[in-house]
Amino acid sequence: MLPASGFSPGWALEGSIKKYTGEDLFEYINGEAELYLQFGFKMLTAGLYLKDGNEKLGIAADVYEMGSDLEAFGIYANYRKPKAEPVKAGSGGFVSPSQLMFYQGRYFVQLNASGTATQDQAVFLNLAGLVSRNLPASPQSPPELALLRIPALIPNTEKYIPRSVLGYPFFKKGLTAQALLDGRPVRIFVLLEGSIGGASQTAQAYEKALKEKGIALKKAPESSGEVLCAQDPLYGGVCLQPLGKYVLGVVDLQDPAQGLPLIRQLQERIH
Repeated sequence: MLPASGFSPGWALEGSIKKYTGEDLFEYINGEAELYLQFGFKMLTAGLYLKDGNEKLGIAADVYEMGSDLEAFGIYANYRKPKAEPVKAGSGGFVSPSQLMFYQGRYFVQLNASGTATQDQAVFLNLAGLVSRNLPASPQSPPELALLRIPALIPNTEKYIPRSVLGYPFFKKGLTAQALLDGRPVRIFVLLEGSIGGASQTAQAYEKALKEKGIALKKAPESSGEVLCAQDPLYGGVCLQPLGKYVLGVVDLQDPAQGLPLIRQLQERIH
């Protein structure tokens, strides 16, 4: 996965390549290991490259094998910023003066400047290109992301959340993104329930939680079924609808009824 040397003049691997699996990941990234485990972490391959042996001019290269393509995208999107400078690396990537990150299939790659705050972008790109060629080829993005590609989507805001979407334990896993509604950002989400029964049960659990807080509920009739509209105590106006094996939703609304056009856009991605 990681080249020994030759990706750019003067750069070479310092020492040996290290591998981490399971609990020993805490030895390498103690503060963030739990996050990676949530995204199905399998193995980390890590190496340090130095320019002409100078310890103050290095690149730490980390290749994480995750549980699936979607989980690799999820950990990548956790670090990506909407306005980050994109790069053509793997299935998608971004670069800054101090790092380059990309994902490809079930792999997530981090290249971080070591010993200095910045690094030549060309050096990052050369190393990223070699790593990418060493990894299995993969489609441009996990197919699940197509569920979020509605006209109102704000690009590069998509995320995959492996547990407790919006902080609710009954929203087990799903996709979220920002969308524009009347010129202001709101949040859309698609919960990945896996079955019609599971989607219905999740919607019922959310409705029950709102009722227990004494929140008034409204049901808006749609051709594909009723849409729940209410004022969520944490996220303001909300629209939510189980549809097939998914649960569609919009939050951060000033008026819950305003979310219905976005629910319809999400419905079209299902059909």
